[in-house]
Amino acid sequence: LTLFVSGNWALTNGVGGDGGVLASGTVPGPQPFNSSAAHSLRVSAYGAFVTAAVAGVQVAAVADSSWPSGQVTLGSGWHPAVFDDFS
Repeated sequence: LTLFVSGNWALTNGVGGDGGVLASGTVPGPQPFNSSAAHSLRVSAYGAFVTAAVAGVQVAAVADSSWPSGQVTLGSGWHPAVFDDFS
């Protein structure tokens, strides 16, 4: 789940030239989006079913069997970031 400074988000699987965009949209809530504030992101996967939430609001629910098992990647694009409650 990528959260952009514009307030847009994208859920990707890393497959293909476009990064495998599974779903995308705009963060729910007040606009303009405050990109300097902390934001809660959640991604859950069970088998091929993946859900994503921003600030406690589900923004995506997709089925994708590209990666039936494996590891996840966390990143911040060279920007300062804090990760917690990762499980």
